[in-house]
Amino acid sequence: MGGRFPVRLARVVRRLWPSIRRHRRLLVTGTVGTLFVVACRLAYPWPLRGVLEVAFKHRHSGVADLVPGNGDPVLWLGAAFLAIVLIQGMAELVQRVSFARFSIGLARDVRAEALAGIARGPSPDGDEAGDLIARIIGDTARFKSGLKGVLIRLTQNGTFFVGVAVALLLMDTLLGVVFLTGGTLILIVAGVGAARVSRVSKRLRKKEGDLASRMHASLAGDVEHLAELDDTERRAGQAEAKTTRMEGLTILAVHALLGVTVVSVLALGGDAVRSGRM
Repeated sequence: MGGRFPVRLARVVRRLWPSIRRHRRLLVTGTVGTLFVVACRLAYPWPLRGVLEVAFKHRHSGVADLVPGNGDPVLWLGAAFLAIVLIQGMAELVQRVSFARFSIGLARDVRAEALAGIARGPSPDGDEAGDLIARIIGDTARFKSGLKGVLIRLTQNGTFFVGVAVALLLMDTLLGVVFLTGGTLILIVAGVGAARVSRVSKRLRKKEGDLASRMHASLAGDVEHLAELDDTERRAGQAEAKTTRMEGLTILAVHALLGVTVVSVLALGGDAVRSGRM
């Protein structure tokens, strides 16, 4: 299942490519906002380091030498930190709004395409109509909220990962290779977990369709379906809870691999420094 996930993902991206191109300006704007967010986070320690230099060394050195000579250097460094925070806030606002608008537009296109496909086919009966409505509304809502979160995390974590990998490769090839190997394992585990979650989500969509069909029948006055409504809703809730649990286990495995990778890099780096190789 995990081996077929990249193929299925590529097929989905190819299917959505016309809509992605239509909203690409928002995607680019959100990505640029992400780059500013990452840059600001990396710049956080520098003004604070300058304050510590002034406070504990009582002389200007390092970061503190970068501030103007007139006035209190602590005030200049504090103003620099405040500017970084404000820039990050603006960049994060641009990032989130752009990715949200991109996700909304893409979900709207997907919903319109699904409705057009239904309109071209035979008219569904009552049960099929309830199932289709549940699938369209539920799937597009999950797609919209999930895509926004994925874009935010993917661009931020991807930028950090690429930056750290390049820095480690320049410092020491072995450290860079170990870091890239750990990152590859993390991607494999995340892909396998996503494939399993997708498989369970299919059953969840089916149960949500059954629930919508029974609700539709109950509103039409079918007492028999009304009696089965609670049981159907309970099964749908169990499937959703299982999906959430599997997502949590995947995140736990990813964090464990990340921890092992970072510890391995630190251990190898420390050994390289002690041996004089780096």
